[in-house]
Amino acid sequence: MKELNDKFPAWMSHHKSSTEADDLVRYEKQQRLITDIVGKFEESTYSDSNPMDREYIVERMQAMQAAGSPPADLVGDMSGAQKALQDMDSNCPQQ
Repeated sequence: MKELNDKFPAWMSHHKSSTEADDLVRYEKQQRLITDIVGKFEESTYSDSNPMDREYIVERMQAMQAAGSPPADLVGDMSGAQKALQDMDSNCPQQ
């Protein structure tokens, strides 16, 4: 996530004019979600054992998953990320 957060702004600035409007909206949403996730992880009070912190991350990861894959040339092979998302979903209670 951290690496994706670091790379996304430059990718957006370089590809903004050549990206279709629908994709651009989706990528901007993904970029905001990634920034939120990384920001939460970097908080000094963050803890995996804190249910509110975990819920915050899970909600944003689910929103990322719902938004589809980030740009392929930005993330490369997404199989590892998709597996992580699936693992996270399987460990979360359904509401």
